[in-house]
Amino acid sequence: MANNETLKTITIAFIIALLIAIAKDRYLEWSKDIPRTQNIQQEQVKVELTDDSQATDVPIAPMQEFSGKSAAEILKLRKAAVAESPAFYNKKNYEPNPSVFNIEDGLQWISAHEVSCNGANNNKNIGKGESRESTGILNPELMLYVVVANLNSAQYNYCSSVDYLRPYKVTYNPNTKTISAYINYKDFRDKNNGYRNIVLADANARDLGYNYVTADLSQNIRYRYDSNLSNRIISTNGFYHRGYACGLKEGCNNYSPYESGYEFYLTDLPAKVHMKLWENNPLSERAKADLNYEMIFN
Repeated sequence: MANNETLKTITIAFIIALLIAIAKDRYLEWSKDIPRTQNIQQEQVKVELTDDSQATDVPIAPMQEFSGKSAAEILKLRKAAVAESPAFYNKKNYEPNPSVFNIEDGLQWISAHEVSCNGANNNKNIGKGESRESTGILNPELMLYVVVANLNSAQYNYCSSVDYLRPYKVTYNPNTKTISAYINYKDFRDKNNGYRNIVLADANARDLGYNYVTADLSQNIRYRYDSNLSNRIISTNGFYHRGYACGLKEGCNNYSPYESGYEFYLTDLPAKVHMKLWENNPLSERAKADLNYEMIFN
């Protein structure tokens, strides 16, 4: 009987270790480097500039450290961010979607500095500093935002907040229902000696009721996979939960899951991706959007 119990315990421990290893591998896949654009023969296109003369500037909230905070504290910050948003202030009865914010009290959150500078593997300080996911949670206008990559910059060059690829400017045009996010990619490219793959997170879109998204314009952008944001409608399914990508045995609150259709890299600057979002599943990609969202990399 004792031997059976011992075998059962060993088996359970092995399965848990295997699941953690798979989760870490999936996380590292997000930040895998892919071929530089100078090795790819692709015609560059002139990017259509956005007319934001009728748009309102959206204040960009700074990142915060979430590690150790309770779920209630973070949700309070989220509700305040939505209430103060020029785009979403009219959502008077807004409550964070529990399917999106499945977070737990007191856990660590992945640090933007640590994951970009020192990586997540065996990093005991992974939760120290401004939290990666705070960019999205505190800035609800960013329907889709760049996931800070596992760059390990400390091994190759210097560490910098340039690696976070946070927007330096965000605008909202109520007439066209368009949110525009401007991102400085030139400094990132120069620092890291080329173009790196980009992966987006869609938790803001899902939380605010936009359940479907597609890109109707992609300029100087090449998607990693044949099936992607530019040729299919994607159901938004991002959420925050206790995950194990941070490498800590107790896990961390972090964004999930990886969506292959959101992975791309730039082929030149400036680059632009314009997206259409819908609350309900549209009949086709040509349907009028409930909200337009664009990311301009320059």
